[in-house]
Amino acid sequence: MSKVFNTANKYIEFLATLPLEKGGMFCTSFLPSALFQKDIIENFYAKREAVADHKKATELLWNYGKKVRKAVSIGDVSLYIEESALVQFCKFGIVHDAYPDYQVGFGTRKIVLKSLKKISENGNVFIGNGVLPYIFRLNPSRGVLVDVINNTLEQKIQGLWLDEGVLVNAFLVEAERLIESAPESGRGEGLQKKLAWAIKEFGEGYSVDWK
Repeated sequence: MSKVFNTANKYIEFLATLPLEKGGMFCTSFLPSALFQKDIIENFYAKREAVADHKKATELLWNYGKKVRKAVSIGDVSLYIEESALVQFCKFGIVHDAYPDYQVGFGTRKIVLKSLKKISENGNVFIGNGVLPYIFRLNPSRGVLVDVINNTLEQKIQGLWLDEGVLVNAFLVEAERLIESAPESGRGEGLQKKLAWAIKEFGEGYSVDWK
């Protein structure tokens, strides 16, 4: 049954309970919380008025993130990230393009890129120029969880769960299109080399122009 989440906390609670099934796909226009340290997640959500209980949200996302990293690492789940997110993150430390005021330093950027490099070793991470119509997490046999780009207190829709076959299939087609569009430098060995270069640059104290 389809669901509408009218608070960010309800959305996060539902997200954290979804099983990470084989063949699942994440498609996002920002770097997922699974890549960040726990204190960064908490600091980010503490500044978002739409998240009423940021400590609970942090705990749920932190534990869920461990499962996500494992699922991507072993090849059960694929992750697609818009390249623009990495450009903004590497150059300015912007975590989410909807909140450009929240930025992290070189040390955190290096840690996040190391985490991304580690989970992408099996080739299930894709960085591409394809622009997402929605941010979504696809469980092919169950449904698709759709996230909103901005979270404000006034919004009455903070996320959607869709389980009708025709809708799930449409998102599956979209996810496959995005993954197929990722260039050689945004997948497999090409991505590993580029991440290794970026990590080295941060180690020397420079801002990195991802492109």
